[in-house]
Amino acid sequence: MTVTTQEFFQLGKKCFEQKKYSEAEQYLLKVLQEGSHYADLYHMLGVIYHHDGKFTNAIESFSKAIHINPDYTEATLHLAILYNDLGEYQKAKQLYREVHKKAGKGVTDMDPMIRGKIANLHATLADTYRGVGKYKEAIEEYQCSLRLCPQYKDIRTHMGTAYRDCNQLDRSLKTLQETVKMAPKYIHAQTELGLTYFSLGKIPEARRCWQTVLKNTPNHSMAKTYLNLCKTSPKKVSKRASGKKGR
Repeated sequence: MTVTTQEFFQLGKKCFEQKKYSEAEQYLLKVLQEGSHYADLYHMLGVIYHHDGKFTNAIESFSKAIHINPDYTEATLHLAILYNDLGEYQKAKQLYREVHKKAGKGVTDMDPMIRGKIANLHATLADTYRGVGKYKEAIEEYQCSLRLCPQYKDIRTHMGTAYRDCNQLDRSLKTLQETVKMAPKYIHAQTELGLTYFSLGKIPEARRCWQTVLKNTPNHSMAKTYLNLCKTSPKKVSKRASGKKGR
């Protein structure tokens, strides 16, 4: 029995959805050999190649998918993610700017899945900037992320710590206070808020934050360690706090 090109494509798609990437690739390549070129086909191959670490092939496949269908949002986002993974941050930023532009909508009207993916791309880029000490750029990217998804408490917390890292302690305090108010049970925000209070020399407030963390998570080792800092004399703590960024 002869298998048609369309049947090969459907078999490849089914394997792809089941994350059987090796089998999916074989079927999809047969479709290409038959002379059929679909945007979906190239997109799936791009994901498979990215997964397998074949980055050049992945870029080529995603690019072909976008060439066939310039409005293919998933392919564009996946290519942006790949560029981001490779450290090609400007290319990644340009691609998700294009997604914004093509959507032709305001942030609140954008598809929630797309909005979340773009927000996470901004946050990933922000984390990278922060990791190499580029705090201004990191904060700008966190802000972009939160404009898309203001409910992301982890990203808001990261922004608060980035403010503290570059000694903008008042902004760090405000950001982390807002995060704790928004998500009272989010332990990481409460812990980081304590560090910012400590950096400002506000020892009783810092102590209360870490005691709250331990009340909810008794074995939180970092909160225990930080509480020990509060046993230092107020004079010494104040001097230390004013001279450190609180990391």
